[in-house]
Amino acid sequence: MHRKWISCAAVGSLMSLAMLAGCGAGTIGLNLKPSASRTPEGPIKSMAVGPNDPALYQAVKAAEQARVTYRYRLTVLEGYYNHNGNHVKTEYARDERRNLDTAQWFKWEGLEQIPAQGEDISRGDEMNLVEQVVIARKTWIDAMNKVAGIYDGMGMADQSRTVRIAVKRLQPECCYTYLDSATIPPEDLRPTAVIPEADQLYAQALSLFREGKGLLPMFATRYDKERQAFELFSKLIDTYPTSTKIALAAYYNAEIEKEYFNNNDLAVKWYERCWQWSENRLTEPAYFQAASVYDIRMHDYAKAVECYSNCLKHDPSRLGNFDYARKRIKDLTGTEP
Repeated sequence: MHRKWISCAAVGSLMSLAMLAGCGAGTIGLNLKPSASRTPEGPIKSMAVGPNDPALYQAVKAAEQARVTYRYRLTVLEGYYNHNGNHVKTEYARDERRNLDTAQWFKWEGLEQIPAQGEDISRGDEMNLVEQVVIARKTWIDAMNKVAGIYDGMGMADQSRTVRIAVKRLQPECCYTYLDSATIPPEDLRPTAVIPEADQLYAQALSLFREGKGLLPMFATRYDKERQAFELFSKLIDTYPTSTKIALAAYYNAEIEKEYFNNNDLAVKWYERCWQWSENRLTEPAYFQAASVYDIRMHDYAKAVECYSNCLKHDPSRLGNFDYARKRIKDLTGTEP
């Protein structure tokens, strides 16, 4: 799922080739899940439980029921989005289901078969279906942590570690919020105050963002640092919504969504917040970056042309950006900008 978006700083055809390569090339060894627990014979494929220890058995049964329900809720949500023609969110639900399927790589041996439970809510409204997924996700995580705690109390460190690794393998960027209103702050925020605490948060987040990129981004990205940076940029916006740093925080959240999490629609929405919150007094090329995503990744050429045009009006100058924007406007419309 995770693909790299090559930097948009190159010029002309080289830039185009780089972006196209970024859209299709898989990153190698960068955002891997934690390794499955192993024995000398290989990865652990099963974890034995039995009714002779009722507390453990019931906790494992609850965890497996939670996993089955979580997967079911995702399948229903995927069907809802597919039925309504929302291909982006269909893929989100499918990605999260795959994320869950590969998080817990082992099966519980000795546990009775647990069928999927719950009413068919495939005709429900989006908010209800999303809420059910979020509740099911948390229920599974909490249930697995409870199992790990029981293993801890029994002195079974290997089993506890195996269960905790399964939870850690649920990659957070594939656990979507689905509803934009729950993901992106409102557009009417305004940066009116210099707030030292916000500036400190921004500096910390930017440092993590740069550390996460590594010296060779395609081979040395630290996804843990990029996740931490995203959390701090978001915390800055939530905690200090009048800070003069909110537009830049939005810009870097967009960069993280685009470069590392491959969430195109969220990336362009964060870029949009950047220019809205800064009232087009931009210090970073938000329009150009959004245009590139619309153009190369999403194939929404009308939005791409709109953003390329605004890039020429509002973005700060960056090597090659304006020339490339003019070229793409002409390619897409047949007219000179």
